[in-house]
Amino acid sequence: MKLTEDNPWFHVEVELIEALGADLLLYCKTLGSEDQKLVVRVEGHSKIAIGEQLGIDIDLEHVHLFDSKTSKRIHFDANAEQQEVINA
Repeated sequence: MKLTEDNPWFHVEVELIEALGADLLLYCKTLGSEDQKLVVRVEGHSKIAIGEQLGIDIDLEHVHLFDSKTSKRIHFDANAEQQEVINA
C-alpha cells in the first residue's frame, strides 16, 4: 500500500502512529466502516498526524492478507480466480 492523492482505492483515518526509526506504522480505520482496520508502513520522515485522512493505493505485488478469525495468512495471487488460506 502507498499513500496517494491521485485516484486512491480508498481513504483511511490514522488512529495511532508507531515510529520504528526508518519507518512509521500507521494504524488506520477505513472511512465509512469502523470495522475495517489496517496497518500501513510509510517512510519514517513522513509528516502524518493522528486523525489525518489519507488516500491509499494498493500494489497487489506487496499485499499480505490474514484471515480475521484464524489469523492464518491468505495466499494471494492477483491472477488466480480463487484464493486459499494457508498456515504461516
